[in-house]
Amino acid sequence: MHTRDPRLGFILAAIALGVVVMLGAVGFLLAGVDEEDPNSSFASTVLDTGWTHYESATEEFSIELPPSWSRYTKPIPNFGHDLKFAAWGFSPFEEATWLYVFEWPDRSGLVAETYFDQQRLQIASDPAVVGVTELREIEVSDGVLYTFTSVIRSPSGHRRTETVYGLVHGGHEYRLVFLVPLEQKDEYDSLFDDIAKSFQVVESGQ
Repeated sequence: MHTRDPRLGFILAAIALGVVVMLGAVGFLLAGVDEEDPNSSFASTVLDTGWTHYESATEEFSIELPPSWSRYTKPIPNFGHDLKFAAWGFSPFEEATWLYVFEWPDRSGLVAETYFDQQRLQIASDPAVVGVTELREIEVSDGVLYTFTSVIRSPSGHRRTETVYGLVHGGHEYRLVFLVPLEQKDEYDSLFDDIAKSFQVVESGQ
């Protein structure tokens, strides 16, 4: 019997959370941006390109965000310790775009390409998902990112896209998840790739 991967609940929950927060609590979002978090383990540095480099020795990874994006520091309920980093890109004329970074031990026992293709097919089987792209590979310094995009329909009929970038490295799985309304997806495709390619695992002691 095929058992649904419980970790997929984190991703599909993110869809619901993103829609609720963006449509009903913009003030809450603004309160969570650029606020100093005394428990934060991420150091930030503005690069010459205007992008911001975030790095954490505790979480052991770094990532870079463009000028229009900010790290989100408020607690996000129901995600637990698997959620390591969250950020959003705000525009006064469009819905905000979200990024979630998850990390957990790799216990799949599968070749990464096979594993992420199975994840893609499993997500496609969810009744709320109305379409999923083919698996695509991006070579990075830590190995290969496997990426695909699914289209999710909310009960109200609103459609959003979820683009996943997955990496298995050093016995851990890292998953970057971008959420954006379907009608805005095309303008973000290359930017999502650029942000994902900036992701690097920081080895302990470096």
